[in-house]
Amino acid sequence: EIDCIIPARANSTRFPRKHLARVNGIPLIGYAIESARESGIFGNVYVSSEDKETLEVAERFGAVPKLRPARLSEANVRVPEVVLHEADGINSERALLGLPPRQSVCVILPTVALLLPREIRAMWELCLDKVIGEDSSGCMTIVRPAEDPTYLLVREGDYHIKLVQLGPYTDRA
Repeated sequence: EIDCIIPARANSTRFPRKHLARVNGIPLIGYAIESARESGIFGNVYVSSEDKETLEVAERFGAVPKLRPARLSEANVRVPEVVLHEADGINSERALLGLPPRQSVCVILPTVALLLPREIRAMWELCLDKVIGEDSSGCMTIVRPAEDPTYLLVREGDYHIKLVQLGPYTDRA
């Protein structure tokens, strides 16, 4: 079992609070949370944000809200910094409860309204089969709108990334 972290910075310079924009009456982040929860692979789905309204919406959709420090909501802060902060916090909470730390987390961006639960499951299985455990610290899906999500960027060393084709993705029913 793993956890999911959805980083949702509200003070974006290009489109503030984009993840709260509604499509068919549902905030974009609601779709991301629902897909993550319905995938059935996550112990918890966490939403990290500096914005109280975002956290309230996240909780309404069944996510665990995590108020992030203001320093992690600046424009120059990248997703990995937020994820590491939240993962450390999650593991600290688990330690207090006598639970083992999570070794892996899944990151889903808050505006992926078209991501399906079965796609999350399929990509996690591919990550486990092809990447995790091969001296890798993680994987990232690369998805173009008209293509199947069958590629990963794999970190090799400090400054090198390779593209891995996991090939053919057939679970589209």
